[in-house]
Amino acid sequence: MRRLAVAVALAGLSLACGPKFPNCKNDANCKEAPDNGGAIYCLQGQCRQCGKDADCGAGKVCKDLVCADAPKPAAVIPPVPTSSDTSQISSVAGKACKSDDDCDSTSLCIRNACVKATADLPECSDVRVHFDFDKSDLKPEDQQKLQGRVRCFRNNKGLHVTIEGHADERGTEDYNLALGSKRATTVSKYLQALGVDAAQVKTLSYGFEHPVCTEHDEECWSKNRRGEVKPQK
Repeated sequence: MRRLAVAVALAGLSLACGPKFPNCKNDANCKEAPDNGGAIYCLQGQCRQCGKDADCGAGKVCKDLVCADAPKPAAVIPPVPTSSDTSQISSVAGKACKSDDDCDSTSLCIRNACVKATADLPECSDVRVHFDFDKSDLKPEDQQKLQGRVRCFRNNKGLHVTIEGHADERGTEDYNLALGSKRATTVSKYLQALGVDAAQVKTLSYGFEHPVCTEHDEECWSKNRRGEVKPQK
């Protein structure tokens, strides 16, 4: 009687652990096996339903080599932008976004919500870009920084932008002033190419007159080789 109870318990445990799949050497063994429980892939010497999510149907995921229902995604509620001016909220307010391209042309994607690109947003304030030694070319990561500012400047025609060009301490004063001017002009042309009105933009060069770091090493020099974009109402 006790042996019977143990056998029943083991049988119940086996059922609770899910379907038992036959052993195999290849996928064909699984497809040909009777009562294979839907397992058609030979994985780790045993027939299994899947090895990756793509092996399962729509709405399913591969979990422990068995197809299971995919978990339902949690609802995402976009945070409300902090501002006393409700006009900042875009006409597509409440629309979730991952980048500015998900919003209309007058809005920015801020904390996963589309927000009107008004001049008083922190995302429309000063921004710095940096240059390699003796270069005036914009780096890809700095182009990305400026692209967000473009919507601010383009949609606020009363916003004027001063672009300052700076150099590190190496080189003569005249050389650094010329290099700072090239850097400021590069930023200006990039903004205008993306639709910013030329009348909004002014360039200045300070050479090495206004360093942000005064140590005499490459780490410090790299911080001083910069362009500063400063919007003013």
